[in-house]
Amino acid sequence: MILITHEREFFFISDFAPVLEPLTMVLPIDDIDTVSNVSLEQICLLFPKQDKVTLLDTMDAIQGLFPETPLTIFTPKSNLRVIDKNVKAVPLSNWDGLAVSQLLHSWLLWKAECNDQQFGRLLGFSEAMRVVFNEIKIIGPMQDPVLIQGPPGTGKELVALEMHEHGRKGKTFLAVNCAGLSKELAASELFGHERGAFSGALVEKQGFFKDAGNGTLFLDEIGELNLEVQAQLLRAIQENTVRKVGSSHQKPFSARVILGTNRDLIEGVKEGRFRQDLFDRITFATYLPPLVERRADILPLAQYFLDQYNHKHSKKLWIPNDMVETLLDYAWPGNVRELKQVITKAASFTRLSDGPPNADRLNAHMERRRISGAGEGNQLNVNWSLPWKKFHDAVLRQYMQVVMKRAGGDKKKAMDMSGMSRATFYEKIKLLN
Repeated sequence: MILITHEREFFFISDFAPVLEPLTMVLPIDDIDTVSNVSLEQICLLFPKQDKVTLLDTMDAIQGLFPETPLTIFTPKSNLRVIDKNVKAVPLSNWDGLAVSQLLHSWLLWKAECNDQQFGRLLGFSEAMRVVFNEIKIIGPMQDPVLIQGPPGTGKELVALEMHEHGRKGKTFLAVNCAGLSKELAASELFGHERGAFSGALVEKQGFFKDAGNGTLFLDEIGELNLEVQAQLLRAIQENTVRKVGSSHQKPFSARVILGTNRDLIEGVKEGRFRQDLFDRITFATYLPPLVERRADILPLAQYFLDQYNHKHSKKLWIPNDMVETLLDYAWPGNVRELKQVITKAASFTRLSDGPPNADRLNAHMERRRISGAGEGNQLNVNWSLPWKKFHDAVLRQYMQVVMKRAGGDKKKAMDMSGMSRATFYEKIKLLN
């Protein structure tokens, strides 16, 4: 018999693999001796096949160890009768392991929402996310600047918002994507400008630092700011003052500053793209790992997003076992944002009101990402039966497309990234035409 426990709070006890295999991705497996002297909040028995005698014997044994713990029994036996007020039987007239799997996933998510170790808008069962939750609890109430690092789509803004809720709840939370600020107007947008400070400055602007009031200003993608604006940002953080464009006076601001980036700022410092003194001034940093590095979160998040869809559209869609395997095998380059998008699309394209999401939509999305090289990294959209010369040119063409895309269309930068000589680079780039 498999015994599974989560946070020493409740037990799942069963030997039914279709349900337990997905759950073992998010729950550690324990032996009953490990927790026999621990106070549990809830115990769940799942018995799809065992006879009534075995079920009752197991129930008696569990109650002997945990006499005061509420016990829920999932069983297909409609004639099961229990008298103990601490025992709740959930009969299933037509046994459906997938339905129970979805039910248990939903129960897990409900427990997560009720757990003080989970943080509002954030959900995660992985050890990496538990570290993040603990850091939010510690860093949130502080006033020092914080850096949140992580790939796009991992939820940096949500982490910043939870830090805000733990320190300045009820006050303004202002999120700014620095990558969307033009180089010419970034300083004006952040720090404000005086009327007439430059062409087009017809009215005075106070800037995001003042707009945030006594709340929190979250500056995402700070690695995209130019060095001059970085210097102004450093002074603002150090002195809690800002100087408007066109002004000679420093004015204080009250907002707490949280920074975010998907770049490696240490590499940015080495390459001269990010200021060393600004990096050193950041007091605290927390890291959000990509979803592929915390696979224990994939199924709970997928079920959570599906539950959101079900609630909004009054449906009862569930994730079947074959889709579980597909979700866990994919690399999720777009992280949590991509997972939510895929689950929502797959749910939207099914005509069922009670059944699985559209698997074809799910698989098609993943195949497109793999072919484009954005999935697990090394897939090529090439006809492998081509003669060597044509195959070679096709691969090289895709390489040049990727290099140019990563360089933002800048040929000089792409040439440096490729390591080619000028003559070789311009010869190969002709393949793109």
